[in-house]
Amino acid sequence: MDPFVFEGHVVHFFGRAGLKAWNTKPTGDHGADGFAVRGEDMFVIQCKRYAPDNKVGAPTVREFKGVIEENEATRGYIVTTSTFTTDARASAAMSRKLVLVDIETLIGWHRTPPNFAI
Repeated sequence: MDPFVFEGHVVHFFGRAGLKAWNTKPTGDHGADGFAVRGEDMFVIQCKRYAPDNKVGAPTVREFKGVIEENEATRGYIVTTSTFTTDARASAAMSRKLVLVDIETLIGWHRTPPNFAI
């Protein structure tokens, strides 16, 4: 799947859950691949279409925490077709605003669509 198509696929879950959701343009996205809004809550989304053995690392997580803050988002989601390193999970655990979605969770979204409750 093309990376931009993957981003659209992920953002679609937010739209299906009743949020107003859209993708950013392919280049110059400033670290966000999509946004979703419900009422006063804004969600920022980053997608990583990686091979199974290419885990998302802590630098990506730390950088995305900055994207969440710069956008004053209620919550941020990093969604990957892979998994996350131990350091990435530890970094994410320091923020109540960040949700990591690995391949197993993403597959689960196809079975039971998320509602993105705060």
